[in-house]
Amino acid sequence: MLRLKGRHAKAKVLIVLKTKAFYESEPCLKELSCAIDKKIPVIPIVLEENLPDKQDQWKKLTDQDSEVMIAKVQEHLGKINDIPDAGTLLTVPEALDEILEEINKHVPFMERAVASAGPHPVPALALRYAIGSSVFMKRSNGAETLAYVKEYDAEMALYTVEIETLGSGQTEKCHDKDLRVANVGLIEGLIGSARAALLTFQAGSSQHHA
Repeated sequence: MLRLKGRHAKAKVLIVLKTKAFYESEPCLKELSCAIDKKIPVIPIVLEENLPDKQDQWKKLTDQDSEVMIAKVQEHLGKINDIPDAGTLLTVPEALDEILEEINKHVPFMERAVASAGPHPVPALALRYAIGSSVFMKRSNGAETLAYVKEYDAEMALYTVEIETLGSGQTEKCHDKDLRVANVGLIEGLIGSARAALLTFQAGSSQHHA
């Protein structure tokens, strides 16, 4: 809530993950209501099927203030298209592209690039690529692979990067000359990681049902 109402509030968009638990959570209701009041764009993403009907949403909240918030939130969500419009993110992984497109409308790339640079500023001469930033790493065969900077050894002038997706666990060590800036911010990296995880999930499900 502080990111929406606090003294340093800078939220540009609110991503709502629609699950059964979401429709029971009072904090989620209040946060979404606050975003609507502050005219912060909302991106609703469906994560579960068989979500409760309107009359069953936040049904444990019966005080007058909650009733007003529920009505406002339901009206607002009713005007926005869900992503995906049919199924869930687990069954329609290509919907990740639509999510990224919606985020792009509200959060300029340069702002995301700054956010991906990591919390610890370092001298430019000592570290050219910030921890957490995205880069292209040149392979021995000349091909390039998307990677994310994890560590930097100043004494050895060596970067440790995680390749392909955030959280992949596949790391490589390389020098400055083997890297170049990638026009991919943290959000795109997370989207890419989510896409890989969803495809893995689908492959596992297919094998299970085979």
